[in-house]
Amino acid sequence: MRLILKKTVIGSFPRIHHSLDDSIKTIIDLQLANKIDIISDGEQRYDMIGYFHQIPGLIDEKGKLCIGKKIQSLDEINEFEKISDFIFSSDYINKLASDVSIKTALTGPITLGMTCAMNGIKSHYTSVLDTRIYEDISLAIQPIIIRLLELGSLVQIDEPGLSGGFMNPEIAIKIINNMLEKSIKKEKWQDKLSIHVCGAMSRVNNLFENLLNLNASVLSLAFSGNIEKENLKIISKKDIEKASKKIGFGCIGTEVSKINDVDNDIEIIKRLEEISRLIDLNNVAYVHPDCGFRNNSIDVVERILRNLSSSVDSFLERYS
Repeated sequence: MRLILKKTVIGSFPRIHHSLDDSIKTIIDLQLANKIDIISDGEQRYDMIGYFHQIPGLIDEKGKLCIGKKIQSLDEINEFEKISDFIFSSDYINKLASDVSIKTALTGPITLGMTCAMNGIKSHYTSVLDTRIYEDISLAIQPIIIRLLELGSLVQIDEPGLSGGFMNPEIAIKIINNMLEKSIKKEKWQDKLSIHVCGAMSRVNNLFENLLNLNASVLSLAFSGNIEKENLKIISKKDIEKASKKIGFGCIGTEVSKINDVDNDIEIIKRLEEISRLIDLNNVAYVHPDCGFRNNSIDVVERILRNLSSSVDSFLERYS
């Protein structure tokens, strides 16, 4: 049987200065041209925090999202712009008759809560250490996750704050798991949830061990940047299989500003060979860049996608 390694992206792309609809189409076309199997809408409206300006209790103050009052769920979930963009992307894919999946990235409660709290707390909560902030945000995000899953989207929870040490990982995992509880009760959704944590896991004691307790089937991690390479020393096949997890493997770096600095096929194939020895490819859900593309030029993004796709295809030919 021929081995399959699906290719995906993390979520964000550089802003394309067309209309919103044309920008999303351009980003989708770029991914399809490079044979990406699980695509993103490219997050063309806002950055990862700005999307949540619609959440009651969060307010925009001088271009930054902060906490104005008690955080609550949206009354009309379908009006959330991430959901609108998924529906638009899905309709466009269907018109192209393209056989790909769409993944929607949502900033997790720890990263979103800490960022907004650091920008300012006007009332209701006491400080950035008030766990009610993160619990309330998780309850506000929960129905968004469920609606996206109902519509057929894969859902990726972005939590760079976990490797950033924003909160004790045990407390953070408990909050995230409470948020995901309703989603995992439906068996058909269990394989559609992933958690993305970029950066070096070694910065937080026992972070990987705690990540294995998350109620998501895929842990999407970075392994290719200068500090992220150390993550290969932390993961183990035994631990991953015991926790019934699969790894999203970040096999190409994103912290590059020039096309010539993008990882080449030889470098990427070496990483794929190493991960196959360490944890077995059967424990890899898909491969992707280390992180999102918000800070890259579109030319660099195109080269990253091209090299990712060509190296994975070459590797699979050898492996098979």
